Amino acid sequence: MRKLGITLVTLGALVAPSVATAAGNLHKSNMGEWSEASWSNREATAADFAASMMQTIKHRQFTLPEFQLFSLELSQCMDDIADDHSNYHRPANEVAVGCFLSLRPGWMD
Repeated sequence: MRKLGITLVTLGALVAPSVATAAGNLHKSNMGEWSEASWSNREATAADFAASMMQTIKHRQFTLPEFQLFSLELSQCMDDIADDHSNYHRPANEVAVGCFLSLRPGWMD
């Protein structure tokens, strides 16, 4: 299987993709803005978040299919959270980290 290699920058618990990987533009948005954005923009930003978070896990390498699956699951988790209007004020990057921890808790071991 082909291994995924991505160069990214992480800022503490928050994620910030490098210019080379940024395809979406919702990295600094809140969930209200997320919910109003196009599907393609949400998917691209979720992929940026996924790549950044996966890059911080040094003890394993990920295949392209693993990355693609996690990226889609992350986007869906974020969409589900955005469905609740009481979450509109929450920063998208913080929601992405919360989704990551709930979707893949074993990856941090």
